Amino acid sequence: MRILVYPIRLAIGGAQINAVDLATGVRDLGHDVIVFSRPGPLIGVVRRHGLRYIQAPRPGPVRPSVAVMRALRRVAVGEGIDLVHAWGPNPWLEAFYSVQITTGIPLVASFMDMTYVNHLPKTGPLIVGTPHVLGEARRARRGRVEVIEPPIDTDENHPSVDGSGFRRGHDIGPTEFVIVIVSRLALHLKLESLERIIEATAALAREIPVRLAVVGDGPARPALEARAQAVNQGLGREIVTLTGAMADPRPAYAAADVVVGMGSSILRGLAFEKPSLVLGERGFWMLVSPETIDRFLSEGFYGIGDGNASTESFCAELRELLEDAPRRRELGQFSRTLVCERFSVRAASLSLERLYQDIASHPVPVAASLIDGAGTALRLLLDKTSGRPRPAAARLSRGVESALEPEAGQWPRPALRRRDEP
Repeated sequence: MRILVYPIRLAIGGAQINAVDLATGVRDLGHDVIVFSRPGPLIGVVRRHGLRYIQAPRPGPVRPSVAVMRALRRVAVGEGIDLVHAWGPNPWLEAFYSVQITTGIPLVASFMDMTYVNHLPKTGPLIVGTPHVLGEARRARRGRVEVIEPPIDTDENHPSVDGSGFRRGHDIGPTEFVIVIVSRLALHLKLESLERIIEATAALAREIPVRLAVVGDGPARPALEARAQAVNQGLGREIVTLTGAMADPRPAYAAADVVVGMGSSILRGLAFEKPSLVLGERGFWMLVSPETIDRFLSEGFYGIGDGNASTESFCAELRELLEDAPRRRELGQFSRTLVCERFSVRAASLSLERLYQDIASHPVPVAASLIDGAGTALRLLLDKTSGRPRPAAARLSRGVESALEPEAGQWPRPALRRRDEP
C-alpha cells in the first residue's frame, strides 16, 4: 500500500512522535509511507528513519486551510496514494474535504485528545487512544471507531541509555534527586501542571537535594522561566532548570529518578524503567502503579481533579518516592514490563496495518461523504457564530494544535463537558 501520513506539524509532541513511530513501523512491514506535514524539530527523526517527507504549505489565517487542502489533494492524487492517515482535528478536516469527498481515497483519522469533539465528521474510520474516548466517539458518530493506544519504541527508549551526560551538562550533582518532565510548554492543558511541579520541587528542595529539569519549549516558556528564576534566587541555588526542546530527549529520561507529566511522555518514562507520576488538570496527580494502572489504561495517562488537591500531600508522596530506592526499582520494573507487553511500536504497527487493509477495501460511499460534509460544515458554522463561552474544561481539546501551530487560526471548538458532568 501507498500511505500518506499527515500530522499537523513535526513539532515535539506526543501525537507527532506517535505518527512518526507508526509510519516507520508500517513502512518496516513493507508499505510505502510518505509523511506530509509542516516542518519542525521532528523532521530530523523522519529523515533518520528514512521516511519520505513532503512539506505542507503554510496555512492561512483560518483552519481548515484552503492552501493545505489543495496541496494535500495534489499529493494524494499525484503519488497514487491508497490511504491517507490524518492525525488531529485540523488534518482530519482538511483531508476529509480535500481527499475523502473529492477523490474517494480512503481516509482514517487519529484523534488523541482526552475528550471527543462532537462536531467532527461522522463517517469514515477513526482511531482513538483510550477506551474512554472510544465510548464517547461511538455514541457520537456513525463511522467505525477503534482503539490503538499510543505506541512507544521500546528499542530506542530503554533503560540502557546513558543519562550521565545530561546530568553533567546541567551541573546536577551525583547525590541530587532528579525529577524530569518532558512537555510542550503550552498555555493550555500543560501550564497548570508545569507550575504545580515547580512549586512542589521548590518546597521539597528545602528538605532534600532535588532538581527539576523541564524539557521542552512553547508559548508558556517566558512565564515558566520567570517562575524558575524566582525559585532559584529564593533558595540561593539552581533548583529548576529549563533545558529548552530536545529533538532526542532520551538522555533526560535516562537521568531521571522520577518522571512526571501526562500522555505519551509518561509512557516514555515508563519505558526507561522510571517511576512516574501523572499530572493532569485541576490539581490531579497519581502515581502509576499496579494499583492505579487499570484507571490509566481506560482513561489515558491523564486526569481532572476537583481543584482541591493538597500540595502538601503531593509533596509528601513525591518525597517518599524519591527517598525509597527499592520502591523506585520495583515500580520501574513494573513500568518497563507494562510498556513492552502493551505499548510496543511493533504490536501497534501490526494492528494498524490490519486496519489500513480493511479500510482500503471498504471505502466510504461518495453520497455518504457528501452528506456528512454538509452536516460537518453546518456544525462548524453554528459553533463559530454561537458565541458560547468556553469553560476551563475546553482546554482538554483546544490546546494541543494551537500550541503547535500558533501562527494559524483554529477551527472552532465547542464547550466541552468534564468527565464527571452528566
